[in-house]
Amino acid sequence: MAQYNRQSTFLPDEVLTAEQLEDEFNAIQAAINDIDSRVGSVEGGLIIVYNAADPAFSPLGGESFAARVANAIQAALAVDAKTRVVWVPKFMWGYSADHDFNLAMFDPSVLVVREGSLKPWYDPVAYGVDLTGTRKADDIIQLCINHAAQATGPGSRVVAFTVPGDYMLDNDVTHNSGVGIIVLPGVNFTGDSEFVGSPAWKYPPDPETVLYAQVRRTTHQSFDGNVPVGVVQWEQVDLDPQGMADLNADATKLTVPEGFSGIAKIGGVLNISADSLDPEAHIQAFVVKNGGSIALSEFTTMDGDDDHSVAIDVLTAFEEGDQFWVTVVSDRQRHVRAGSRMFFHQIA
Repeated sequence: MAQYNRQSTFLPDEVLTAEQLEDEFNAIQAAINDIDSRVGSVEGGLIIVYNAADPAFSPLGGESFAARVANAIQAALAVDAKTRVVWVPKFMWGYSADHDFNLAMFDPSVLVVREGSLKPWYDPVAYGVDLTGTRKADDIIQLCINHAAQATGPGSRVVAFTVPGDYMLDNDVTHNSGVGIIVLPGVNFTGDSEFVGSPAWKYPPDPETVLYAQVRRTTHQSFDGNVPVGVVQWEQVDLDPQGMADLNADATKLTVPEGFSGIAKIGGVLNISADSLDPEAHIQAFVVKNGGSIALSEFTTMDGDDDHSVAIDVLTAFEEGDQFWVTVVSDRQRHVRAGSRMFFHQIA
């Protein structure tokens, strides 16, 4: 598999030079190119990945997003591979609103993943769910739970609500005792119905114990001439249990300057404080684009003597005026240390 090999060892408070930054992005680009070369091909009969936005899945040029996803799923089913994946970019989200959307288009042997998802969970957004609370979401959520219970490949037995929005439950959704559920900040279940039964596990177990923080203080932000390379570096920020359960709360935003659009690499490092008396904490860092989470990095701290670092690493489309920021969630009192940073760099 493709691997990003860090070119330097960075200290917690170190500010990178332009040369160091370029070396890192060149290494990241090499890893991306390796990944891109694998899309649409079978590796040793193990895995195939199709991009639902590929023009091959819109032969007439006017197919709906739902039809394109359906075509990609059928193409994946036609290939002899152990794992089949269809990737849905952000501009196609919400395709359940298309007139030809049908739950029958999905197959449990093909995992559908969304742009920005760093883990192959069953995410209803990848399956076209509406995030505005105007169309029912319960049927798609139930399908995700049912498919997760059947699956044996990546994403099996986990359904994750990782994108903020309003998910309308027009009918009750039945948990599966073998499937875990993740519900992250900003996810709201609306409507007159509810979840029934018990999942295998749920995170967070008690929302009142979760601490939130927007990484909202900056010591440096700049774009270098005609090359859109942005850097945000944060001072220490405390994780706060009060009033920070919203991915859209006040945060340091990195804004794409006028005249730029394309594909960008967002990378960075979050340094999280340690606690020798309470060493285990579950940390989640969301990369947010214009108010919606597009990526999630997570880890569990176990060593109480040293600070912990979590990498941010995501590829996304962008255009001028787009804003990117980071939200951190923890189930224990922690701090985002000074020297944590986010980089934005156009690669195409």
